[in-house]
Amino acid sequence: MALANPTIIANSMNISILHKKLVLLILSLLLAGPLLAQRALTGTVSDEQGEALGYATVALLNPMDSILNYFGVTDNKGFFRIRNIKEGDYLLQYSFVGMETLYKNISIPTPGGEDLGMQALAPNALEEVTIIEEYIPITFKSDTVEFNPNAFNTKSHAVVEDLLKKMPGIEVDEAGNIKALGEDVVNVRVDGKEFFGKDPKVATKNLPADAILKVQVYDKKSDESEFTGVDDGVRERTINLMLNEDHKKGYFGNVEAGLGTDNRYSADGKVYRFSEKVQSALLGMANNINEFGYTGNHGKEFGTGVRGENQSMAGGLNLSYNAEGTNRYFLSYLASTNNKELEQETTTENYLPAGTYYQHSMVYEEERTTPHKLNLGVRHKFNEQHNLILDGDLSISSNKLSSEGLTNTGLEDALINTLNNTTNTESSVIDAEVKGSYVSKLNEGRTQFKTAVSGFYHQDNSLLNWRDTISLYSPDSMDLFVQFRDEYSDRAGLVVTPGVVQRIKQFWYLSAGVELGIKTEQLDWQQEIDRGSGESMDTILPSFSTQDLSLGPMLSMKRNSNKSQIEFILKGTWNQYDKVLDGSSADKSTYFYFQPGFNYEYKYRTGRRVNVRYRTHVNMPSANQLYPVANTINLLSIYQGNLELDPEYSHNLSASWWYFDQFSFTSLFARIGAGYIKDKIGWSQTTNEQLITLVSPVNTPDHRSVYSYISFSTPIRALGMKVSLTSHENWSKGLSIINGDNNTQSNFLHSFSVRFENRKKEKWDAALGGNISITDARYSISSMNTVYYNTSLFTDIRFTPSDKWSFETKASLVNYDSKSFDEAVSIPLLTAGISYYFLRGERASLTLRGYDLLNKQIGFERISQTNYLMQQEWNTIGRYVMLEFHMRIGR
Repeated sequence: MALANPTIIANSMNISILHKKLVLLILSLLLAGPLLAQRALTGTVSDEQGEALGYATVALLNPMDSILNYFGVTDNKGFFRIRNIKEGDYLLQYSFVGMETLYKNISIPTPGGEDLGMQALAPNALEEVTIIEEYIPITFKSDTVEFNPNAFNTKSHAVVEDLLKKMPGIEVDEAGNIKALGEDVVNVRVDGKEFFGKDPKVATKNLPADAILKVQVYDKKSDESEFTGVDDGVRERTINLMLNEDHKKGYFGNVEAGLGTDNRYSADGKVYRFSEKVQSALLGMANNINEFGYTGNHGKEFGTGVRGENQSMAGGLNLSYNAEGTNRYFLSYLASTNNKELEQETTTENYLPAGTYYQHSMVYEEERTTPHKLNLGVRHKFNEQHNLILDGDLSISSNKLSSEGLTNTGLEDALINTLNNTTNTESSVIDAEVKGSYVSKLNEGRTQFKTAVSGFYHQDNSLLNWRDTISLYSPDSMDLFVQFRDEYSDRAGLVVTPGVVQRIKQFWYLSAGVELGIKTEQLDWQQEIDRGSGESMDTILPSFSTQDLSLGPMLSMKRNSNKSQIEFILKGTWNQYDKVLDGSSADKSTYFYFQPGFNYEYKYRTGRRVNVRYRTHVNMPSANQLYPVANTINLLSIYQGNLELDPEYSHNLSASWWYFDQFSFTSLFARIGAGYIKDKIGWSQTTNEQLITLVSPVNTPDHRSVYSYISFSTPIRALGMKVSLTSHENWSKGLSIINGDNNTQSNFLHSFSVRFENRKKEKWDAALGGNISITDARYSISSMNTVYYNTSLFTDIRFTPSDKWSFETKASLVNYDSKSFDEAVSIPLLTAGISYYFLRGERASLTLRGYDLLNKQIGFERISQTNYLMQQEWNTIGRYVMLEFHMRIGR
């Protein structure tokens, strides 16, 4: 089986030589520091009465910009030692909470030797913020991990996304999706306020990195919890970008423009104005180099890349106004359009009980998407006893898609069928959602009443026109199908949740409530089929709808204190689920599920925190999964719903440990978890002799999964380096039905990455790293179990000899091995640029940048699924050189 295209195989020997040279260059840069002379300092710190001050901080700062170079922490006797200090001039800083911070100029080596003797600190009546805190990379504050941007060097004119990529425990994929401490980030705020709704990429891809004072990562509680002070268990992994004070005065922003070879272009403009009362932002961008300043239909899930060549434009406005106190009103609007051209090749190896067959397809697509998004909200606190929260989202989008495809399906030595397909689709989608809550405090806050209301509406109108020619070769035959379909679907729902919270003693709260809900879903299809005779047959397919009535009483007991939170949740849910086919009830079922929950969090020391969480969830089947009519949009894989589906019932248990030593700069984030799904909605598929497959969803007995995530970072001061290690482990086991036989599939994914970088970045900023991932997929119906490896290596070098010039280069090599595939694939990527800064404060720059200088970049992916192994290759932006102008406006 040939799963790889030979034309994309790089010359491994040349790449290996190139990579070795790059590795040697970076290692020589990183290891140069230890060759210089090293010194040490010792001493003691006390108060004015001579009492030793334990855990006082003694730091050596750069006298030019106060950046932290070296530091030590005193022991219980007030003694400190700082090792491996390079010779030079420094600003010596003594600091201790409640004491005045003391500064002295010092030269290393010191005339009096290593021992500085005793230094007494005077008491400080005011709480002091010391300079040393500005450059400690991570601190823990209650339930928040706070990163300090000053400890992570970024290039001039960098955006927040560039900054996040350097922070331990934070991952940013090719499309800009973010994981923080092992979980997907769903919300990015600016100074604690909403910024363009819940699209995290607008903030991270547009705000300048130098405007950020702190980056905070936390699980955001609901706005109701923040008002009442009682945790309701609602969490969203959130990043909050705290602006520095200079960027809260007047306006700021930037304009960019670039022209390149192969008709490449880029233009971007942003203007911001932030103050204590008002936040405003105006954004505009256009390019054809696959860069997006927002979340579109491309790469919404973490790990998915941008496919094809994209020409995009977008513009938006964000306004937020704080009237008084915590009252806030906000509105944002974002419009965009994207034109994509995609050429994609897919090869699959499919496993059946009787053997294996192969499928190869080529598709060309042209797609135009035009979404409009409106977000608004109200946070109104009438007084200390009454609070109102309102949120609304509206999205209206249109889509046009045309595609041509060719698919060949066969055995190892015989072609069984061929499908030629031409498709034209037009669709329009409306999404609306509104949420609101009203909270009232009584009895001096000991009793709280809350009513929450949420509603949603989704409508999808599509016109499909596709032409299929299918050829069968055993025996020989050819059929032509011309199909037209008008599809209409909508979903709507309303949930009302009244509840009461009673404080029963100090730290302890008892909550009770009930969730009342109604959700409906509807499908209407009209279809016309022409079998090639010129005479079409109109078919009105049966309409289908569902109605879900739910009742969910709940009770919880929780204890909240400064250091720990614990919560026990009891909930029962009754669902009456009615399935209506062509106006008549096809099935009406009643379900009851017991949904317990548990949450525990304990901050046992500064920088040390543990969390354990258990949750249950019920997932009702969708109308599309239930609709018992064959969908022939793909004649080789015909999909039909299953009216007999039951809901999925899932259990999820996770535990996290957060550790950071702000004196050694060592951080460790660890997370483990397990999941179990009863009545998992999986797949049943039957493949006939012509290798045409009928696919239908079915409930399978269970699905199990276990995962872990570890991120570790620490400096190696003797070498002047920092090392970061990341590990992902994911195991899952599920069941599918293949030609009537049970197929148990297990997937074991391993991923490990390492990154080295230099710590002192006055002129050189260099990083070297790599990743290895292993996929082990096993199928009970086949002996063709698969194990395959992906490895990647990268270097990233930036040299800034002065304020006027900057040079940078990035190189990477990704290798997909030949195990379980016929061929190995190597994809090298080399990018380089030179920048010149001018005007006062270097506010403007010219950059000459070359992308994919080796012209080897392609889109590539290998995955294992229910009973098949798949490889995909697609087009993307290739080599170009661009001249870019960038200018900072405002401050």
